[in-house]
Amino acid sequence: MKAIFWIGRSGALGSSIRAFKQRGVSHAELLFSDGYAGTSDREKGGVVIYQLDPRPADWVVLDLPDTCNEDRARALIQDEVGAAYDWLGIAMAQVLPWNREDPTKWFCSEIVAAALRLAYPRTLADVTPHQLDPAGLLDLLDERMPYLRAEAS
Repeated sequence: MKAIFWIGRSGALGSSIRAFKQRGVSHAELLFSDGYAGTSDREKGGVVIYQLDPRPADWVVLDLPDTCNEDRARALIQDEVGAAYDWLGIAMAQVLPWNREDPTKWFCSEIVAAALRLAYPRTLADVTPHQLDPAGLLDLLDERMPYLRAEAS
């Protein structure tokens, strides 16, 4: 399983996310070992799982430690397929510091963080998914990678 982060060309929303965040990241997905990706995408109407062969020039790819818990992460996303995009969470937890979100909807880094929290429960138990933007999630995973590896072994 890989956590992947979009750095390719973006529209107005992606460009505005990049303007306020570090690393040029504007979107997050999980890439499963079978070549399918899971995320919430505003252009796709919310939570989706679809086949993806990411171009390396457009993505930051973070190889996650081997874990038998990939199924847990995938199951969460699969259970939420069709859930709408969480615009309230974007506005109230990302743009404004009010820590509010819609518990029935998801934005990209929110669902990826929630899925990873299931895959690595000891290392990511303290994560509040709707508080993480894509760049913040990438930073968190970079920081905790040694602990994720220890948990997976």
